[in-house]
Amino acid sequence: MEGKPDNKKPRLAKKICEDITEDLVAFANTDGGEIIIGVEDDTTITGVPHSDEDIEMMLNAPQTHIFEGQQLPIVYKLKTVIEGKIILFFSGGQR
Repeated sequence: MEGKPDNKKPRLAKKICEDITEDLVAFANTDGGEIIIGVEDDTTITGVPHSDEDIEMMLNAPQTHIFEGQQLPIVYKLKTVIEGKIILFFSGGQR
């Protein structure tokens, strides 16, 4: 979500995919890390308010939004529901 606290709007799924892969590439060059989509910095669970198609695109981003022929060392990716809201989790890093 982006915008002022009282006027949050969903970010474009394409931009989220770019951010996911950018972070996972950085994790691949370090000791790894986790990404949680749908939880704000202050731990408020906002969920992923996108269509099923957009959510599937986000989950596939580690394979579809990197340079052709490259592979990211993805350890785990998960779609889950917390407090009735969809959350996406990615864990990646060196193998």
